Amino acid sequence: MSANHETETKEFDEVLKSTDLLVDESVQIYELESEKGNVIDELYNSLKVITEFLGFSIDLPSKVFNESENTKITLTPSLDILIKKENGKIEQKRLDEFSTKNIAQILKNSIMPIIELCKNEKIVQNQNITFLKAV
Repeated sequence: MSANHETETKEFDEVLKSTDLLVDESVQIYELESEKGNVIDELYNSLKVITEFLGFSIDLPSKVFNESENTKITLTPSLDILIKKENGKIEQKRLDEFSTKNIAQILKNSIMPIIELCKNEKIVQNQNITFLKAV
């Protein structure tokens, strides 16, 4: 009985160690998911302040959402995504409602156009100031 009991004890210890490892791995995944959520929230809030101040809307390529080319997708200043489908149906979602992969694609396709709009707006503002000074 002693050898059998010892084998059972070793097996039970191995199961406990495996369970501990599973719990540790699960907790780490939970913490990473939580951190990812916090990063997305911070990014969303920071971008929203910027885009609402600037007031720019950006058209996004339909491929970002695997939609047909006739679908119009717009990122609004409030960071809502408007998806106008061929049939006229319009969907509206907040940027932070999308998956991390989609958010990355949206940002990849919108940051540079926003920067270009800012550069153009800066030129217009400088021209307006120059005109006002000349008057």
